[in-house]
Amino acid sequence: VWGISKLTKSDAPADAATREQRASYLQSLGWETSDDEKEREVLIPAEFDEVYENYNALQKKSGFDLEPFKGQKVTQYTYEILNYPTAEKSDIIRLDLLVLDGRVIGGDIYSPRLDGFMTGLQSCKEVQK
Repeated sequence: VWGISKLTKSDAPADAATREQRASYLQSLGWETSDDEKEREVLIPAEFDEVYENYNALQKKSGFDLEPFKGQKVTQYTYEILNYPTAEKSDIIRLDLLVLDGRVIGGDIYSPRLDGFMTGLQSCKEVQK
């Protein structure tokens, strides 16, 4: 397990097309996830509204940028994180990976609670800081 302060496109795996490759990528970030992987197609809007501008700002903090993918359909994979450092056992913390053509192009970590949070994709070690 290694920690990184900022992900960049070159840090993303060359291929995240298979469940095993995605699992390996998440493990490289220090995350333990449930075996249950949810998959859905999402459309990155052709024009970003304020909400998507803010979401892309999170992506940029993690070394990603969704601007080049405007108007494209991507696959979102969602996992439950089992080892989030500050979570209580009853807390649900999820991680999304955005994948296009077998490459991670973005992602986020969030709590779906009413008083929850959302951050860009980061390593487990970064969360502990």
